Amino acid sequence: PTAIVRNESSMKIVLPAQSLDLTSFVHHRKRHPPAKLRLAIQVGKDVIVRTDFIDVTTKLGQHGGGNNRLHVNFKDETWLIACPPTIEHTMRLYPYIRLHLEEPGTGSAPKRKKGIFYLDILWPLRCALCILKWTFCLPCAFVWKFGRCVISGAKKGADIGAALLGEIRVIGQSGKVDWKKGVTEHNKKTNGDDGREEGRGSSLHQVWTEIGTTDDERYGFFLKKPTPEKFAIKVKWEPGTLSSALSTVSNVVCHKSHAGKKDDTTTKLKMQYDNIRKNNISYISSNSHQLLQMEGLTNALHLLKETYGNDPLGPHSLSAWQAPPVKKVIAIYGINLPTEVSCAYKRNPSVNISNSLDQLFVLDNEAKLNTQNSATHIIKEGVISETKKTPQNIIGEESSSSATNIIQQKSGDGTVPYWSLQHCRSWQGKCDVTVHEIDSAEHREILNDKRFHAILLELLIQPTRRDVVQY
Repeated sequence: PTAIVRNESSMKIVLPAQSLDLTSFVHHRKRHPPAKLRLAIQVGKDVIVRTDFIDVTTKLGQHGGGNNRLHVNFKDETWLIACPPTIEHTMRLYPYIRLHLEEPGTGSAPKRKKGIFYLDILWPLRCALCILKWTFCLPCAFVWKFGRCVISGAKKGADIGAALLGEIRVIGQSGKVDWKKGVTEHNKKTNGDDGREEGRGSSLHQVWTEIGTTDDERYGFFLKKPTPEKFAIKVKWEPGTLSSALSTVSNVVCHKSHAGKKDDTTTKLKMQYDNIRKNNISYISSNSHQLLQMEGLTNALHLLKETYGNDPLGPHSLSAWQAPPVKKVIAIYGINLPTEVSCAYKRNPSVNISNSLDQLFVLDNEAKLNTQNSATHIIKEGVISETKKTPQNIIGEESSSSATNIIQQKSGDGTVPYWSLQHCRSWQGKCDVTVHEIDSAEHREILNDKRFHAILLELLIQPTRRDVVQY
């Protein structure tokens, strides 16, 4: 097959358009509120998708009065997460979802210092400590004040530099959200009377959670605890596009085994996740047309159909197989170089489908050839190539002992596969076909190959009159 696709399902995560009140997150930083924020959605242990940074806006209090409140307005966004082929294994691999509110910077966010002018229930204690400090240790107080100013300035400069370098800090976080329960309940409701599941995961399940500040510092006169803000996302599990009974399982490639084992707890946990992936990975035979369909490139498919499929000359059918209207054909091409014949693909681990430029499928660099095919082909970064050890049916040359074609070990010229190069042999009988194969001659470099020049000179410099008439 021209394309081999890993059998995978997907999890669709939708961020509905909504506004998040930032009062609980910035109550202690009125002088230095965040300028922009983004939301990070953590799926399981190691998959994280993020929005772009969004400018923080100010909203007036009710009826135009009261304190202004900071908000961040998120727009609709949708992501697809690559998952194992079944919903059961998906739930084991990604048991929870967690939300993080991020801003540019490093370390902890700047805080407002609680001095004697900050009124709360602890004000008398702070006021007494301040009087004692300035009364009994005036030089120490000046040194302490100067040191704090230097540290504050250095931290502010480091914060700006870190933001420019792409560093982020988390100012809000939710707990681990169990998305599985709602999706499972929804699936039960969509079961048919005969017990079959109809449209499993056919609609989005809305999950509510609360995002609380990572800084638990209390505020207000009675040191009120910051209130977490409610937030919603939607989740949907979708089976693989090719995971039907009509799909053909491919035995050409398999998944690389994991090498090396360590005993530390972190590695053991990682191996558990890896085993869920590895033990449930299979591949399905496909083709470039299906791949374009799954990528949603309908315009490209329409162009191919209108330009080639509906062409009366039949570039994909008649004219691709029929012999040319000449009496003699001389084909000269290179052979026995590794030549691409197929590719193994997998889903992009996470893709924002709101961005039409992101690919849904990428080359699978974790695929390897099975034992039988590894002797005749090679695979590198998901690209499968034939080699000079690849068996080829030679068109027009039958074995003397049987009616089957002779099989020889050959490959293409580094660009065109051998089966395409030798297609001109099928014209034998309709015209006189002569084939010259040059070992290790590359597709373009053959034009500068002395062996090619020798064949060309022999054909052009010493033709017989009979040859000229035949052309």
